[in-house]
Amino acid sequence: MKQRVIGACLIAVAAMFLLGCATGRSAYVDPSVVDEKGSQFGDTDMKLMSEEMVTQLLQAPFIERVEKPASISIVGIKNETSEFINTDEIADKIMVALLNNGSQTFEFVDRSMLEETMNEFDLGSGGIVSTEEATKLGRAAGVDFLMTGTLSSITKVDRREDQRFYRLSVRLVDVERNTVAWVSEKEIRKVAKKGVLKW
Repeated sequence: MKQRVIGACLIAVAAMFLLGCATGRSAYVDPSVVDEKGSQFGDTDMKLMSEEMVTQLLQAPFIERVEKPASISIVGIKNETSEFINTDEIADKIMVALLNNGSQTFEFVDRSMLEETMNEFDLGSGGIVSTEEATKLGRAAGVDFLMTGTLSSITKVDRREDQRFYRLSVRLVDVERNTVAWVSEKEIRKVAKKGVLKW
């Protein structure tokens, strides 16, 4: 009797293993649908943050004095979270939204050209931390504005839930005036409840 119970348990475990390893059919999903799975940074968060940055930038008071179109380049957005997040995608989304919004406020200088100038100044990725450095680089690259940013996070995990707070901070340096023309931030907080059983 005992051997039968053990055998049945082994069969059940094997069945669960095989079902878990089976590959199901894939399906296309609308990318505009909000992804509510898990608490880690995802494409929905990236979209929300980039769209908010563009909205706030185009409503900034300094835009009225800008001679349009102003040349701009994004130096980079530094990832200061504990997760692997391709922040270049955030920068790309900001660029695409600014170019396609119809206002013709900005025109972008190719980042590859900016990277060549950065190498000349011996500045690596995320190396520009001061307004003075950004101004120096911007003048050498021949742009009116340089955009830099930082993505940071705070994580709090216990047995019941996983909480994550993300903050995207972006600033725009006016190369001619050697000043920070605009700075803004977008914050999001995500909570994922944990199940009773964890396999």
